[in-house]
Amino acid sequence: MGITASLRVPPRARKLQAGVAATVLLALAGLLVTILVLGLAGTLSRQQEADRQTGEALARAKSALLGYATAYPERQGSGNDQFGYQPCPDTVVSVIPEGNEESACGARDVTSIGRLPWKTLGLPALRDSANECLWYAVSGNFKSGTKSHLLNWDSNALIEVLAPDGTTRLAGSSPTNRAAAVIFGPGAVLPGQDRSTVSGTTTCGGNYTGSNYLDSDTASGINNATPSTTANALSSVIAALNSDQVADPNHNFNDRLIFITAEEIWREVAKRSDFVSRLADADTGVLGFAANCLAQQALANSNQFSWAAPVALTNYHPDANYASQSGALVGRLPNVLGSCPGWANVEWFWKNWKDHFFYAVAEPYQPGSPNSTQPNPCDFGECLTVDGDGPYAAILIFAGERRDAQSRNTNANYTSPEKGDPANYLEGENLAAFLASGPGDADWGIFSRTAGNDILVTVCADSTLSVNQPCSASPPPTNCESDGLLLLSYQDSSDPKQNNCKNPDGKGPKEEAIQECKDIRDRIKGNCKKKCRDAAEDFIKKPCIDNLDDKKCTPVMNELASCEPK
Repeated sequence: MGITASLRVPPRARKLQAGVAATVLLALAGLLVTILVLGLAGTLSRQQEADRQTGEALARAKSALLGYATAYPERQGSGNDQFGYQPCPDTVVSVIPEGNEESACGARDVTSIGRLPWKTLGLPALRDSANECLWYAVSGNFKSGTKSHLLNWDSNALIEVLAPDGTTRLAGSSPTNRAAAVIFGPGAVLPGQDRSTVSGTTTCGGNYTGSNYLDSDTASGINNATPSTTANALSSVIAALNSDQVADPNHNFNDRLIFITAEEIWREVAKRSDFVSRLADADTGVLGFAANCLAQQALANSNQFSWAAPVALTNYHPDANYASQSGALVGRLPNVLGSCPGWANVEWFWKNWKDHFFYAVAEPYQPGSPNSTQPNPCDFGECLTVDGDGPYAAILIFAGERRDAQSRNTNANYTSPEKGDPANYLEGENLAAFLASGPGDADWGIFSRTAGNDILVTVCADSTLSVNQPCSASPPPTNCESDGLLLLSYQDSSDPKQNNCKNPDGKGPKEEAIQECKDIRDRIKGNCKKKCRDAAEDFIKKPCIDNLDDKKCTPVMNELASCEPK
């Protein structure tokens, strides 16, 4: 019993032991929590660093691809090629060394996929956080190999990009905002993928089988590695979640991506100082070349010009469809310029923008006219005028960028019925002239340089058929009243507070107004009274550029409504 008594622990001691044990347990729990928090923080930090590394590589590739599209003519050596193309992917190392674009990448208008041609783009071999070189898909109508012959700012790209849910569209909510190119970070290898190295991939390693790098999503059925093989068909890709972070087997893919829309490409191209001039300059652009070429052909053919091509075509891609149509005094610019010296300097620009070029020929200068060689042919039929100036034997028009109310391509790229409606290209008097029934109609032959954003080049009805020169002894009218009203027309009809002169990309006072409104302002400043000049200036500056409902804008708008010449 004595032994038993000696083993008893007094109550006070038992409480002390329990307290110590609880303290130890709390300390251990705190330590475990700290370890867990630090582990999670470390995991999050590593994930953030991986995301940053992949994101930077994708962004750098995107910037290089935009630069490629902008400088494409110079890349071809002659400088005479078209803007906007994207390189073919790097698809096989046995023909072209690793990192270079292929010279051809499938049939025309078929989307192509492969590795990013980093060497062609002047880049190092960019890698994602899994140390994999980037992959790349290019819309069939934007690729530089087996080129489309109708690529311009109205071209819809052929790739839609979906969010990880498989339904939300990041690019492609409408045909006009699809992706022209997609760059992928393939991420870590997933079960079933084989990235064994093949001969020739000394820098990136691995192979060129897309399914070994790009993944498919069970829920949506989208496979990033397999774009459509049909011309002009839509391809879909899906932006991934990280498979090691998401348990859902439907998200067993880890492709990170970034994309380039057609709008982004043309926004960059438009920054070139020679962009519009290559197309519409009266001396060096397609429009001026065509006017001079048609005039020279007419001089060699009893002053008779070609008929126009039809406005409405079944397919706007083939050059041959733009053939002269007998009896057409107005229409699209006909494909009759190939015999003119220097055609090679502008040919690619005409090919890709041919749906934007319109043409009208005066009645006495039409093919077969018995009056084309008379001293004054316009005495024998209706000639053309521009803002009251003339007479002109022919007028050529480049239709500017489409306006909000215009639609040019909501169907397949080359067969959209909207392209056959001149109202989707021309504005004001120019549109009315094209819609007129012919000579004798009140709107026939009356054109304007201030109608919308149309650019005109003219051929005088004189003995030399001179191009883009004033053809009358009297100076052209100032048109102060019409210019004032034209500027006022930029008040949004559905929201009177909104001034549609405002440049959505403006970054400061000098860039607040779109160029079209600045041009109207400049004409008013050169021709009209001071009050009108001041009003035009105020209309495209704060506060009117931001809110036409501002009380300071009421006198500005009243003055523009009654603008008078000097």
